[in-house]
Amino acid sequence: MAVNRIIAGKYIKQESPIHRLDPRTKAVGLFTFIAYLLIWPEFTGHVFAVLILYAVTRVSKFELSMVGRFLWGARFFFYMAFLAHLLFTPGDGGFEWWIISITTSGAANGLLFGLRLICLLWAAALFGWTTSPVELADGFRKTLPPLRKIGVNVDDIATMLLLALRFVPTLIQDARELRYAQEARGAKFHRGGVVGKTKSVVPLVIPLFAGAFRRAEATAVSLIVRGYELEGERTSLHPLKFRAEDWCGILIACLLIFTGIGGRVLL
Repeated sequence: MAVNRIIAGKYIKQESPIHRLDPRTKAVGLFTFIAYLLIWPEFTGHVFAVLILYAVTRVSKFELSMVGRFLWGARFFFYMAFLAHLLFTPGDGGFEWWIISITTSGAANGLLFGLRLICLLWAAALFGWTTSPVELADGFRKTLPPLRKIGVNVDDIATMLLLALRFVPTLIQDARELRYAQEARGAKFHRGGVVGKTKSVVPLVIPLFAGAFRRAEATAVSLIVRGYELEGERTSLHPLKFRAEDWCGILIACLLIFTGIGGRVLL
């Protein structure tokens, strides 16, 4: 798997049981997993969560090295979570100076919250890699039809969501290509202080925004040419429908919640 494809939210097309699930099932699974981490916020519960993510990754037919590269790219957030708890968690013993307090409990909390953040990023990445923007927009459209009764145009919101999801990975890729092009011309993005680094970003931001506006205009023209209208009910080429494996996924999500409750009560 190419490194430039490892972007959270960028769909990676391949055949796997997780890819074939209804997007609503995967959304329920994601929110259930987040609830599980909040219900059982202990180290044992997080280790079990890592095992669950490992199993889902293997069933999705993704390599662990791919997940590792993605999480390594997001290591800054882990460091921030760990340091915030290490330096500012009050406790007995350890080193204290002014508002800084380095204690064993702070280090333990930092590791725990860092592990929780890794689990959340891992789960969100799996959701994005296995769910196409079209499927996600269709799931959104099918889940919120009651809002039409109060005047909310769910179809247009789903279309905007679809376009936004398609644009995010594209903009990230454009930013990478612009950076590589500027570095090939001799640009240095890691030299100088805060002011110098800020100035070095300007050659990236201006062409990136210009490219984004060009893509947005081309997308708008494409919608007009294809006869897109604001009124009327949308249809799907492949209508969403719950199947046996989706109900199994919902059942597993419910069992996960009960596992979290049981782990918090018993352990």
